Amino acid sequence: MRAMASSSTRVMTAISLSDRARFDSWLSERTAVFVVVAGIVIFRTLVYLLFEQAAFDSDQAIVGLMAKHLMEGRAFPLFFYGQTYMLGVEAWAAVPFFLIAGPTVLALRLSMLIWNIAFGLLIVAGLQRDAGLRPWSALLPALFFLAAPASVSTQLVTAQGGIIEPFVYIGVLWFLRRRPLWFGAVLAIGFRNREFTLYAAPVLVLLELFTGELNRARAREWLMSIVMFFAVWESIEALKPFADLSGPGTRGQLLGGFSGSSQISTLMDRFNWQTGALGERVGRMSAELVAWFAGASQVDTTLPITDRPWLVWAASLCLLLAAGRLAQLLVRSEAVTASDRSFLRRLRAKVARAQFAFYIFGVGVVAILAFVAGKPVLHGYPRYVVLGVLAPLGLTAALLRLESRRFLRQLVTVVVIAWGALMIADHATVLAAHVRHPPQNSVREMADHLVAQRVPVAAAGYWQAYAISFVARERVRVASTDFVRIQEYQDLFIDRLSDAVLISETACPGGERVAGSYLCKP
Repeated sequence: MRAMASSSTRVMTAISLSDRARFDSWLSERTAVFVVVAGIVIFRTLVYLLFEQAAFDSDQAIVGLMAKHLMEGRAFPLFFYGQTYMLGVEAWAAVPFFLIAGPTVLALRLSMLIWNIAFGLLIVAGLQRDAGLRPWSALLPALFFLAAPASVSTQLVTAQGGIIEPFVYIGVLWFLRRRPLWFGAVLAIGFRNREFTLYAAPVLVLLELFTGELNRARAREWLMSIVMFFAVWESIEALKPFADLSGPGTRGQLLGGFSGSSQISTLMDRFNWQTGALGERVGRMSAELVAWFAGASQVDTTLPITDRPWLVWAASLCLLLAAGRLAQLLVRSEAVTASDRSFLRRLRAKVARAQFAFYIFGVGVVAILAFVAGKPVLHGYPRYVVLGVLAPLGLTAALLRLESRRFLRQLVTVVVIAWGALMIADHATVLAAHVRHPPQNSVREMADHLVAQRVPVAAAGYWQAYAISFVARERVRVASTDFVRIQEYQDLFIDRLSDAVLISETACPGGERVAGSYLCKP
């Protein structure tokens, strides 16, 4: 008996050690993947961390100023200054970085880096847990975000009050889909931050409807989420009288006497539907979007990389082949058992095997369709469609999950890795160009000059005013001569007009030329 007990103990110990070894191996693999995720994102963001003048403007400076004012206790910025939509989440999230590194462009962009890394980790975790991919396999489709083309990456690191945040909300909403109250709260905050977050809801409903998960119990949970959504919405509305909507000292002052939410009205005003031009718009913008997302051409950037017309054709062909193969995998006939003869049931089972991948794919497709339907051109509006990068990501993940042929999986792997390497090479090219020939930092030059001359207040056009103020850490406050977002600067300019200067792009009598502009007397 003792011998049997001893033998049993040895067997159990061996099994336990084997399980522990497998767990340690899995944990080590997952940790390595997460490190790679962070490393790739940091590399494609590096040029913006090292060079504050790279793609920095007054819109981003407003976010920085909001965070600075909140950190100093001078204001409660509920929304992007000067409007009653775009919740100030981005500014709130930047405060810890400002406390550590000071109110600088670097600290602001470090906060943007964390948003990017967070979504990268969410996407890899979701593909592992809910799309059935191994950690290294999950990294492959994630490259469409992690190694996003340089022109797309510029959007992803732009602190403009709601470009990267919807990515994170969409990832979080997937993990909260069975927690209705939390789901409703995050959806409301995400929607008030940036309305594109709402794309997640219809995609989830359609997925659950198709897979048969949308039963009475789930319907009740969705109802609870809707109730929480409006509860949080109204809570945000209730905070408006306590918010500084136009910067420090404007608490309780509603913009133009308007107390309601402009979120919906803004959406409607900016939605440019043209039935007659829809066909032409689809044909033209489809090619432009493929080129932008593939890294074949730039949109609203002039980075030192060349266009690649051939890549548009290659990417289009790959997308068509991948979509066709996925469709074939979904609908092809397979051997069935007596208890599973329904085509729809088999189709549902396949979608359920890669549900997270189809969720991400659906959100990307909805983002593209909504943009094409609502905007006539891509240039000037890429931030409205940047979520479309999720379409190739989800498509690739679903294909890897459902493809049974090893050769085709390897082919997809080679193609995606080759594309990712090409994009990383572009980022390296941009970084090297900035290191060799740093672009002029006219905002820094002007800010340092005004501070050195002890100029307390100035005035300039919008795109100079707030950028200079933030870079100068408000040691000089620059009022805007056109669009006003911070009322304090306007009042100070009037009160101290004798000490003020006007920053002009045109020459003036006795004007001093600094950083391409002229300092004139107002």
